[in-house]
Amino acid sequence: MFCSSCGIANVDGVVFCKSCGAPFLPFFTSSNRLIAAFLSLLIPGLGQAYLGRPGALRWFIKTIIGYVLFIIPGLVFHALCIFDAISVPKPK
Repeated sequence: MFCSSCGIANVDGVVFCKSCGAPFLPFFTSSNRLIAAFLSLLIPGLGQAYLGRPGALRWFIKTIIGYVLFIIPGLVFHALCIFDAISVPKPK
């Protein structure tokens, strides 16, 4: 299988690319990321929780505070939360 990030060929069944370290887990497929983005659209942070990422509660709190204080910061945090749910994290 070929890495979608760097294009290097890898052995089938590996978890991370041997060259760049990008994840190959089926969990990180675009459809699951789209589900995560949709969940974050409904409730900020829910997409991160769906993907098992830390910080879901922080996204929820920041977005709610942004909506309470002013509408624009809430919309910005909500959009950033959705983008974060779509993005694939770098392996550590």
